[in-house]
Amino acid sequence: MKKGFTLIETLIAIAILVIVIVGIVGVLQMNIRIANRTSSRVGAVSLINKRMEMLRNLDYDNIGTIGGIPSGDIPQQETIILNDIEYTLKTFIQYFDDLKDGIGENDENGITADYKKARLEISWPSRNPAAPVIAVSDFMPKGIESIIGGGTLSINIFDAQIQPISLANVHIINNDIIPLIDINVQTNDQGKIVFPGSPSIGEYQITVTKNGYSTAQTYDAILENPSPSPGHLTILEGQTTDTSFTIDLLSSLTIQTLANAVFDMTGEKTIGDLVYKYNETHISDIYGRTYIPELEWDLYDFSNFKIGSNLYDVSASSPPEPMSIEPGTINIIEIFLVSHATNTLLITVRDNNQELVSSASVRLYKVGYDETILTQEFGQSFFTPLQSANYNLEVSKMGYQTYLLEDFEINNNQEINITINIP
Repeated sequence: MKKGFTLIETLIAIAILVIVIVGIVGVLQMNIRIANRTSSRVGAVSLINKRMEMLRNLDYDNIGTIGGIPSGDIPQQETIILNDIEYTLKTFIQYFDDLKDGIGENDENGITADYKKARLEISWPSRNPAAPVIAVSDFMPKGIESIIGGGTLSINIFDAQIQPISLANVHIINNDIIPLIDINVQTNDQGKIVFPGSPSIGEYQITVTKNGYSTAQTYDAILENPSPSPGHLTILEGQTTDTSFTIDLLSSLTIQTLANAVFDMTGEKTIGDLVYKYNETHISDIYGRTYIPELEWDLYDFSNFKIGSNLYDVSASSPPEPMSIEPGTINIIEIFLVSHATNTLLITVRDNNQELVSSASVRLYKVGYDETILTQEFGQSFFTPLQSANYNLEVSKMGYQTYLLEDFEINNNQEINITINIP
């Protein structure tokens, strides 16, 4: 009698068959992906070669991009569809100053735009992003160098520690010249870009960005800021305009205070005469919190607190104001408020190592007034309300030299930072 397969043997056979089929399908899928990737790259190489050949067939004077330096009819970025694949082709062309005859104002013949360099980059969408295809070529003028004129625009990008930032995005616009200039370019490994042959004219608008970083730019002269710093750049004939911008990682800040408090927050950096780069009004939520997710490194002050129609004064803050925000950090400040008075005094005490001093005795006195308040854990004492008058101030703590400030005027809401020395 023939013996049939048991159920277990059948299941094992099916499992083996499934494994084999899955493996075959996996290999087929992998081969298809490789074929698609190869086909995409072949198409990219074909397109970039065609574009480079087109550039080689142009007259030297016509090699340039729309809005570029040099200018021409070639788009800086365009979309090309080939074999149902959407490619993005970026073309960047610029003049180069040859080292052989000197650089910039030291150029032997005064011509800094010695030749042109074209960089083509083509990319395409893919499930596993593939490296773009890049081609670079130099283009020389026929015969002697062309007298292009203009000057050189040199831009350097640094971080807060004065280290160069590579791959920072630099946007250059000039609407005061025909054809218009509108260039997007990235800095090199030295955080630098250079444009020889830039037309001699003013109003070069520069904006510097990078993902996750602060922004730096030049500014318009307007009624509210008639003397911007930095203003838009000017290129002078035969000269180099060398400028620097500083950007760094953005930080976050959580402010804890009373609920529904409206207040002003101002940074120390300026973009003109008494025009602050950061000057914003915020309002805390019902829990007294305000969250600012993207904040540039700076020193920040908080003022003009108001809840409804009621004004408030800052009696203390932890850490004390102004608050220093460093690049790429997460920060929290707690601000304590009391009802507003016309004349107040907030004292912050540090030692000669700039460490906050708690439990220091702060005595404020004059004829008819004498009050002593110990500094809190964040080194502050607050006096309110006060008369507008002259006072004496004495700060002391065992192990420290006593600090004395005599006959100083209090008139308004004032803050004094004091250092007591360790003998």
